[in-house]
Formats: sequence, C-alpha cells, structure tokens
Amino acid sequence: MFDKKCNCFDATRYILALLITTAHYSVLSGTHLLNNFDVISNRVSIFFIISGFFSFMMYQRMPNPKHFAIKRTKRLIPAYWLTIILSVVLLSFSSNMGLSEFWVNGQTYSYLISNLAFANFLQPSLPGVFESNPMTAVNGALWTMKVELMLLITVPIAYKTMEKIYVGKTKDVYKLENGNVLLKFKDDCTGKDGVFDPGENSVGLTIEGIGKANLQTSILYFELLKEAGIKTHYVSANIEEATMEVLPGKVFGHGLEVICRLVATGSFIRRYGEYIENGTVLEGGYVECTFKNDEKGDPLVTSEGLAALGVMSEEMFASMKEQTLKITKIVADDLKEKGLELYDIKFEFGYDANGDVMLIDEIASGNMRVYKDGKIVEPVELTKLILNR
Repeated sequence: MFDKKCNCFDATRYILALLITTAHYSVLSGTHLLNNFDVISNRVSIFFIISGFFSFMMYQRMPNPKHFAIKRTKRLIPAYWLTIILSVVLLSFSSNMGLSEFWVNGQTYSYLISNLAFANFLQPSLPGVFESNPMTAVNGALWTMKVELMLLITVPIAYKTMEKIYVGKTKDVYKLENGNVLLKFKDDCTGKDGVFDPGENSVGLTIEGIGKANLQTSILYFELLKEAGIKTHYVSANIEEATMEVLPGKVFGHGLEVICRLVATGSFIRRYGEYIENGTVLEGGYVECTFKNDEKGDPLVTSEGLAALGVMSEEMFASMKEQTLKITKIVADDLKEKGLELYDIKFEFGYDANGDVMLIDEIASGNMRVYKDGKIVEPVELTKLILNR
C-alpha cells in the first residue's frame, strides 16, 4: 500500500504553494518578480497531477462513486461557498462605492451567483473592488475548483478502465496502481442446470447478492487464518462494492484448484460411486487437485504429475496439502459451532515473490458444500448462518 508518511508530496506541495504565491504576488503588485504566467501554469499543473493522484488513491480504497462524491463534496463545497460569501461581505467595506450602492449593484449578485455556481469566469470582479490593481478579479485562483469537480467525474471513470487481468467464473481480476490486485466478486455460481454445485467447472446459475455474500465469508475466514499464522494474499475488502484487495501472487501452471473432501458426495461420487457410498465420511480429509481448464473439465492431477509437468515441486505440494488440511479444519470447526457440517471445500493456491506457497482467491460460501440437518445449505443462506444474521 502507498505510505502517506514516507513520501515527498507534502514537501513538494509546500514548495509549489510558495512559488505560486510569490508569482501571483509579483503579478498583482507589479513588482515583476516571477511574473511569468507560463512558470505559474507549470507549477499549477504539477498541483493538479498530485491532486489527481491522491484522488485516485482515495477512490481506490473505497471504489464507490456515490461515497466518493459525497466525501469530496463535503470537504470542498462548504468551504468554497463560505469563502465566496465572506469575500462579498468583507470586501463590501473596501469598495470605492458606498455600502448601500454596493449592495444594490447588479454586479455584486452576478459575482455571487456565478462564483457559487463555479462559473467565476462569467463575473470575476466585484463593483468598486481592486479597480486600481493590475488584475481586478476577486478570488481568481478559485477557478481551480472546477478541476476538483472534474475529478469527481473522471476518477471513477478512470478506475473503471483499470487493466483487467483475468475474467473468471465468479470474479474479475484487476491490476491496481500500487502493485496489488483487486478481485471483483460476481453473483455467478458454479453448478449445472440451475443447481448449485461447487464441484462443477462452469457457471450454472446466478444468485443475486452471492458476490457480496462470498466476500463477507472470505473476510471472516481470512481473518481467522491470519490469527492462526497461515499465509494468505488478503489485504483489505470493500463489501459495498464487492471487492477485495490482495497481494500479487503467481498461480501454479495456468491455475490449480485444491479440493478437500470430508464426506464423499458430488463429483467424487460421480467418479467413484461404484467403490464408495454417498455420504461416507473420509477420515482425516481427502485432498485432490485439478487444473483449471473448462474445456477439459478441470482434469485431476497428482502430486507426481505436478512435479513431472514442472508445475510445482513435491515440497511445494506437501506444503499446499498441509495448509489445505489446516484451513479446512479451521473452517469446519467454525461451521460445527454454528450447527453446520462441512462436506467439501475448494481452494486456490499460488506463491509469492519468495516462492512461498500461499492461499489465494477466496474462502467463500459458494466454494463449499455445507449441510444442516441432512439438507444442503444454499450459498446466500449459508452466509447468513456463518455471519450469525
């Protein structure tokens, strides 16, 4: 994340403010000191670049157009309007006109209305004020407020055009300016013929609100894993926008899914039903891996196969399997406390710049099969039960 405490932006802004103030003084006083408007323009441009950068960083932390607009408006508009009103009131006493003449002059109200509406170019001056100055504009520098208002519109648009890295079945993935990655959760679920099934390899149905539900579940379990000292890519999340910021990581191969099964059901029975009955408890947990490949039906692969294909070493696989069993136990224990039974759960793992295996993607209600009183719990309802709602 960008560290506000370890940068030179404050010093840069102070220096620019001093130079711009000096340049404006030279123009208004006629002293011809730093009165080159090209010089002023360049410094103002740098101010706008810095302002745009911080506005984007602010929006990135909470990517919601409504919240961003409200927050920026509350910060800028009241102070701006108060400045305009106070300027008119206070400068009425310094006008060459008398007070009564000043307050009946149409130019006074033209200035007030135009400037309150951010159209100061329509009426930049007040009657009888600064008439002997080289420039008669009152608060002329406030034209920059129009640029701030433009940022309210352009920043959300620019954010929407961020580089999309990957389009997944249940999430879209974007690259952030700070080097991290943004996951945008969708309302799609894996399944078949409109029936939810985390073991399927294609989108089978759409459930309104499941994106946020999956995110909320993920936040809960990522925090539990953090307490347990298990490495993940989780950084922060925005439930309102159904987004999660994560550390960058590399996937194994073109993507590897890891399933931990505690009870034989679903695709496991479809493959091995002649050897095992549906609902049989798999003592200690059964871990299996599949390549993410929709066209080939997410084929199964063994640890030896992964090593032979150069996807990961057997040591990496051992670490991944150990973490899978630990994470599954943490999730299963939490569900058990809520009167729920975990049958199976699906994870994705990757590795960081140091080559360390870490949990990536999500721990979502849409990626686990959970039963209550012998009946499967649908993802949205499962999230409510997990979060005690």
